[in-house]
Amino acid sequence: MLLRKSGYTIGFIGKYGVGNKLPVDKYDYWKGFGGQGTFSQQDEKGNPIHLTQKIGKQTNEFLELQKSSKKPFCLSVSFKAPHVEGDPGYFLPDSAYDTLYSDIAVDVPITSTSEYFDHFPSNFTTNNVARNRWESRFTTPEMQQESIKKYYQLIHGVDVVVGDIIEKLKETGQDKNTVIIFTSNNGFYLGEYGFAGKWYGSEPSIRVPLIIYGPRKLSNGKTIEKKY
Repeated sequence: MLLRKSGYTIGFIGKYGVGNKLPVDKYDYWKGFGGQGTFSQQDEKGNPIHLTQKIGKQTNEFLELQKSSKKPFCLSVSFKAPHVEGDPGYFLPDSAYDTLYSDIAVDVPITSTSEYFDHFPSNFTTNNVARNRWESRFTTPEMQQESIKKYYQLIHGVDVVVGDIIEKLKETGQDKNTVIIFTSNNGFYLGEYGFAGKWYGSEPSIRVPLIIYGPRKLSNGKTIEKKY
């Protein structure tokens, strides 16, 4: 809102994760949705399309509209992926990636064993939503392999679309003057401690990426290595 007051064109695309009262009139370009949304979507011609791909097309549409504008812009692109579909939920990646990782066994978390499952008292794990959802996704080695692969397929879909967005910035001549900030709102349990989801304050649940890319060269930049 502050950027808009300062002359920016502002847009929002994707999952609006702070309630269902959508601020459509506050934005110059709005393609947001309330609630959790669904991965099964249709394009403008009524053909089926995965939500991640639809968000990518909407983003490219926004960038195309800005290429002849003299105003700066700020666009928020909020992917649903790699969240689950529905409640208690299952992973629903784009069918285009169905065979991705099919010929390999993916690594599973080292904390995904009974030694760690039994770490917590029963009065904590009984009827615990994180444990209940673990049972529907990660109970057996086969289920865990399938769930993790589908989770990675969802992430791959986001990677593809982010790459397309960067290419669109180049195509429209906006890549040399656009800062990209990439982050997430939470981590995700993939069977650690017998959990699924994002419920508690341990590393798998709270660590998130933060990448800030600026195309301009810094004359006095430096790299700081942090060991955890």
